Amino acid sequence: KSRVLGTVAAEKLLDLIMLAAFLVGLVFFVALPDELASRQGPILAVTLFMAITVAVVLWQRDRIFSWLEAIVARIPGSVAGPALSTAARAVDGLEALRQPRRLAVLVIMSVGVWVLSAVTNYIVFLALHMEASWIQAFFLAVVLQAGVALPSTPGKIGVFQVLCRWALGIFGVSASLGLAYGVALYVAAPLTIMLTGAVALAFEGWRAGRFPADMGSSLSSGV
Repeated sequence: KSRVLGTVAAEKLLDLIMLAAFLVGLVFFVALPDELASRQGPILAVTLFMAITVAVVLWQRDRIFSWLEAIVARIPGSVAGPALSTAARAVDGLEALRQPRRLAVLVIMSVGVWVLSAVTNYIVFLALHMEASWIQAFFLAVVLQAGVALPSTPGKIGVFQVLCRWALGIFGVSASLGLAYGVALYVAAPLTIMLTGAVALAFEGWRAGRFPADMGSSLSSGV
């Protein structure tokens, strides 16, 4: 469980970095409203702090764990051992961030997820016969990512639609049309995720099906 927690932490860190990067990028294309511009600094600060913290933990892992051992040495043995083991497994979940190739793949996948979100937004624009704009599509992706991260109603019902109406209102879209767009996107977004998941599952199944055959052929050639 603790290793899974570390993996989730790595995922959230990449999401936060992508959010900060797209938020900064949008500054060059659109004037951010005060409600969003006022949060730009804190988002960048938190992102930088988390990135530096994770980098230090991965870079100085042995030294940090030696400090932890000295600290938990004062704790009863029944607690110290599990505490260190849990911390070690949590850091193991971040190990992918130390490997350049895996980190590059994760960054590419994270960018792909954001682009897919913007593409979905753009398609809904076309479906509703609205004026389609990639700037609006990416701006809406940033607003939704930042907005739905906060605790709210189950399934983000209501909050999701209000965020869409607010974001599109900045570009002159009427409140009623913005709300209708939010309802349509609320239905379309999960469908995109399910379709992408089905393709990934089919690909993984194809790889799993090939692996035994590849392994068998390599073994037979080695005999």
